[in-house]
Amino acid sequence: MNTVNTLHIGQFQQFESSHEFYVNTLRGHLNSFHQYIEKPHRHAFTVVVYFTHGTGTHDIDFVQYKVEPGSLFILYPGQIHSWELSADCDGYIFFHSNLLFDERQLIYNQLQKFRIQQLFLPSLFIPFVPDGHFHRLWQQLLLEYSSDGFWKNIYLATLITQIYIEILRPLVKNQMGTGKTQRTYQQWYRQFENLLEENFKKEKSVAAYAAKMFLSPKHLNRIANQIVGKSASHIILDRVILEAKRMLVNSSKNLSEIADWLGYEDYAYFSNVFKKNTGMTPSQFLKEIA
Repeated sequence: MNTVNTLHIGQFQQFESSHEFYVNTLRGHLNSFHQYIEKPHRHAFTVVVYFTHGTGTHDIDFVQYKVEPGSLFILYPGQIHSWELSADCDGYIFFHSNLLFDERQLIYNQLQKFRIQQLFLPSLFIPFVPDGHFHRLWQQLLLEYSSDGFWKNIYLATLITQIYIEILRPLVKNQMGTGKTQRTYQQWYRQFENLLEENFKKEKSVAAYAAKMFLSPKHLNRIANQIVGKSASHIILDRVILEAKRMLVNSSKNLSEIADWLGYEDYAYFSNVFKKNTGMTPSQFLKEIA
């Protein structure tokens, strides 16, 4: 069975003593570490990449996104990604561990909010303006990373926080502009997604999640449809199928063991569920992805 490598920040740091940060131009990153990133892989850290030049496609957890100048992607630990990029691609990339936000809970909470919802992330678009404030923040981040200045890590964390503020501020503003009912639904939906992340392997019924939230199944479905345009049962199944795909390309378990780990004692039933939602059996998916 194929496996997907999990990369760690230390693999990209030849001269840095801290394993909390990594910063580079995109072209420099692609040229220096092509041996790590030419195949689908995942990270044990958060990645933000901003394209200023070039085109291509970026696959994240088996969903393909368009790449163009202004494309920005946020990748969280565990997500599988790969890309096909034109030779002239350039921009900026940084990695950081979760330690960065130990004292920056506001930013961390907002990132988690949009990570859970997946309404906007991982793909965003911020127009590339060569002399713009956003571009200058990236340039300053790269300059500081290459320096040996006093309090370097503190300054890097501050610059990364500023970049996140520029990314998140319009999204938060749009959310605050929604009505009270919509904001309440968003809060319920985040709770549902949190519960789903904790329980999807063993619990797949809408009624069970609704009970944990002290809601009726009908109301939970209404919330899910309002926020993401899908039923709660569809969202539950999407999460299961995503984990199945991740395991199929990354786990040493056989097909029956994967089905059992995901809560399906009958492999044939699991295979039918997988095929109904992807158009192929798990075995066919493995051949397709190889």
